[in-house]
Amino acid sequence: MTLRTRTRRRVLLPLAALAAAALTVVATALTGVASAADQDGRFTFYPVPSVPGGPCVTSPGPDGAAWFLETLAGKLGRIDVATGRIEEYPIPYTGLPAGSVLQDLGLPVRATAVPCALQPGPDGKMYFANGARNQIGSIDPVTKRIELFQAPDLLGNAHPLNDITPGPDNAIWFTQTTAGAIGRFDIATKRFTSYPVPTPASVPVGIYAGPDGGVWFTETGGGKMGRIDPATKRIEEFPTPTPASGPFVVRAQTEDRYIWFTEIVANKVGRLDTRTRQIVEYPLPTPASAPVATCTGSDGNVYISHLAKDSLARLDPSTGAVTEIPLPNSVHGVSGELNCAPGNAVWLIQLAANRVVRYSLEP
Repeated sequence: MTLRTRTRRRVLLPLAALAAAALTVVATALTGVASAADQDGRFTFYPVPSVPGGPCVTSPGPDGAAWFLETLAGKLGRIDVATGRIEEYPIPYTGLPAGSVLQDLGLPVRATAVPCALQPGPDGKMYFANGARNQIGSIDPVTKRIELFQAPDLLGNAHPLNDITPGPDNAIWFTQTTAGAIGRFDIATKRFTSYPVPTPASVPVGIYAGPDGGVWFTETGGGKMGRIDPATKRIEEFPTPTPASGPFVVRAQTEDRYIWFTEIVANKVGRLDTRTRQIVEYPLPTPASAPVATCTGSDGNVYISHLAKDSLARLDPSTGAVTEIPLPNSVHGVSGELNCAPGNAVWLIQLAANRVVRYSLEP
């Protein structure tokens, strides 16, 4: 029996059994644990029940809960904000598409998916990108039913370099990082469409529906910000002032005009004016902190997470001043994506520490 045959048998499990597993809730009543070193009581930590779970991204749900993805365990997680209770929902994995190189690697089934992008959709469901399998998935927050939709490109995404955003056109837009393209998933028809980015080796990563009606994306390899018009599908590109800055994730906006993104290589945060297309950059105080993501807090500030530093950064949009907020009792937990919701708080993950973190913005 060849390796290909063994791998194919291992992954082509009965779909009915996988669907049943997806609806089996592994619920653990874990309340948030406040750190003793947290002097003002703003931080709360939520350990992920699965070990290793590998939390990768958080997102507010339409049900008021904090949702997150477990990239190593292959699960969706849900935190009840009121009680701190965590529930986990295994993602059903279909067989790998014919011709996929992942069939020959002999990896465990779940280890070949590595999901790491999650956003609420316009239809009340949560949508996620299923990483290396290049799938879009959805979960109904009420019924917990999970569906998966296979994109035609077998190698469009590579974890964790992908992102999704709900667009203004009843669609989910996503980056196809390794394909150098922007993808669109029509929620009504379930149809996928792909649009190549003009710049070669652009490496699109972050994506965000801006206040101007356009869908904006970062070009980590191209050192540019890109914009695709949902109506005409025309793509425009705008170089960052710092060459090869590594634009990474864009998820914050202010004044219904500006969008904010990280520059992971240049160690800066960029602000793009969606009206004039001008970009302004703000250096971060700690060298080589590797900023990952941005979000806009209820206090009007822009919050930034770092890959190489256990802290949050708070940027005042009116002055450009940056304040660092250390995470208590952390020994390089490897912070990643963050969101400024649900509630009056910033939510982020610590991949190595295997936990979700909440930072309260209550005065």
